Amino acid sequence: MSEVVLGDGLKIGHPEIDREHQEIVDLLGDWRSRLGTADRERGVLNAAAFRRHLAEHFDNEITIMAEAGFSDVDEHRDFHSNALVRIDAILAKGLDGSGFSRDILDTLIKLFLNDLVPEDMKFKSHLQHKR
Repeated sequence: MSEVVLGDGLKIGHPEIDREHQEIVDLLGDWRSRLGTADRERGVLNAAAFRRHLAEHFDNEITIMAEAGFSDVDEHRDFHSNALVRIDAILAKGLDGSGFSRDILDTLIKLFLNDLVPEDMKFKSHLQHKR
């Protein structure tokens, strides 16, 4: 992966959610691009910032979905909880003393782009039906 991109096909159609998704992609891409220059302390700070930003996004996304009357909001909340467990396990590998590798960052990027964002397509469908 040379560049991290949130393609148009992964946009939900809700401006706030799409903006937050882009912010997360940018955060991961920036972190990945600095891997060779960042020291261990910087990696820990990046991991904490990513985890915090993602958790805040998950909370905000659930609020938006509930306000929009999305019927699968509880299921989506559970999906987020399970995703955070997976993400914490991945982050733990970088915090274990060996630091964050390109493989760890690529795993996080793939998880976000291939699992987390596509799960939001159910909400995209909900939004399209409301129009």
